[in-house]
Amino acid sequence: MDMSARQPVTGGAAWKAADYEGRDDWVLELCSAGIDDIDGALAQVKQRGLAMEDIARADFPLAALAGDLEDIAHEVGEGRGFALIRGLPVERYSQPDLETIFWGIGSHMGTAVSQSHRGDRMGHVTDMTQTGEAARAYRSPHKLAMHMDPTDVTSLLCLCTSKSGGLSRIASSMAVHNEILSHHPEFLDTLYAGYRYRQSEPRTDGEQPLTAHKVPVFGDTDGGCACFYVAEPIDRAIRVGGVELSPLERDGLACFRELAERPDMYLEHIFQPGDIQFLNNRSILHSRTSYADHHELDKKRHLLRLWLMMPGWARLPPNMKMTEATDRLGGGMARGGAITDEPDGLR
Repeated sequence: MDMSARQPVTGGAAWKAADYEGRDDWVLELCSAGIDDIDGALAQVKQRGLAMEDIARADFPLAALAGDLEDIAHEVGEGRGFALIRGLPVERYSQPDLETIFWGIGSHMGTAVSQSHRGDRMGHVTDMTQTGEAARAYRSPHKLAMHMDPTDVTSLLCLCTSKSGGLSRIASSMAVHNEILSHHPEFLDTLYAGYRYRQSEPRTDGEQPLTAHKVPVFGDTDGGCACFYVAEPIDRAIRVGGVELSPLERDGLACFRELAERPDMYLEHIFQPGDIQFLNNRSILHSRTSYADHHELDKKRHLLRLWLMMPGWARLPPNMKMTEATDRLGGGMARGGAITDEPDGLR
């Protein structure tokens, strides 16, 4: 499409921080009836002996929350792109029960998919630097730059918070798109064309680690504009993959990154134990500030994570993914799933 013919993204997905100043309508406080439903659904699946990954929506009935969850799904998919459920009494449950509850609630939103080549569908976001398992940035206490996760929806359940720091930040990639269109339109062609990515892990499926195609930062779908942006594989392609950027490509990427990190573009909040966050990765970028953690293992910052596929969502452009193999393996964000590799920088 001719960039001169492009229009700003409209609707609730293109927001800035000022639009939500003093507002909490994106937070759902769990009511006692909702918690009772969760307890009842948990008791049912335990009585039936269902494994967590075998639990479907029908196995985890939440009558008192059904309307609220439908509203959240609509807002995440077609509105502002984010929502938070607050008030799950995490102190009442064991960690396996919390994983089951989180999975059950997630089943009302979408289908959980793999988060790595290991096939894990329940992620643990916590500092693992002392164990040597911190290759992925979310397993360290360091600051994370703005990015999206390569799946339709990311959901996080907070079990424990850090001693200090660890603020969550979210920004609308659609608002970033509009800022570029208004003030730096010379970069839009480049961002729609995209950048080559290099995977961090050796591939076993015959594919080269460096993408043969450019992965667009912005792309057109039947539902409008979508964003795909993971920083580290782009930087790795430049650093060790031999990819050279033109001045326009370099400046366009820098412009996107600078706008996404600009304070008037993002909302900031601190997770509380029992918070459940949902983010639309097609329209929301997220990051986290660095944090200092507790020394006691049972007090360390710990969040559970689900990557959800949303089968009813519009299909993304076929080149808006990192690998060709993901579609063949049943993943791939272009069909609403997750990638099979582990890009660094993911929360």
